[in-house]
Amino acid sequence: MVGDGVSGPFLIRRLRSEQLFVDETYAFRIIDPETLEEFEPDYSATGLVDVNPEGGAASVRCAEECQFITVTAETWDGPPAVETDGWDDVAEVSVRWNSHAMEVGESDPEESGELPEIIISGPGTYRIRVSGRNRDYPAWADLGEEYLVQAWPAGMAPTVVHKSTSELAAGLRGGG
Repeated sequence: MVGDGVSGPFLIRRLRSEQLFVDETYAFRIIDPETLEEFEPDYSATGLVDVNPEGGAASVRCAEECQFITVTAETWDGPPAVETDGWDDVAEVSVRWNSHAMEVGESDPEESGELPEIIISGPGTYRIRVSGRNRDYPAWADLGEEYLVQAWPAGMAPTVVHKSTSELAAGLRGGG
């Protein structure tokens, strides 16, 4: 639901790619184009997403490598309603950001070339909510792995797992 900015959050921008390539790291990144921070993600808290403790980067764990997936990225002026219907896994994390943009793409920024740039309200702390579906199906099943990334300015808060039903997430969290 898109708010009017007065009674609820307002959707600022939405980008969608049905051809985002996932390389051999089984992940795609949300990065600060000014810092391009590298880090080793640990998905055990959510089974889905991890952030760089130094800030400026997040990594989303996918089921398949060397495949194309669908990703929709949204920026909001406040927290959008949590939607879990139709998603296998939904998790939310906080990250410090140093610039006015977020880029979504391959795990190696040197390999991915120009990434879609999402203009944000500036340096500060953001919440990033990631929703994923079809994470348990192999690419040959033709269901299409899909992700929704939502970001908005917010203070630091604990990581939250809103929903976790995929076998992949359970395995990454140590439960399967």
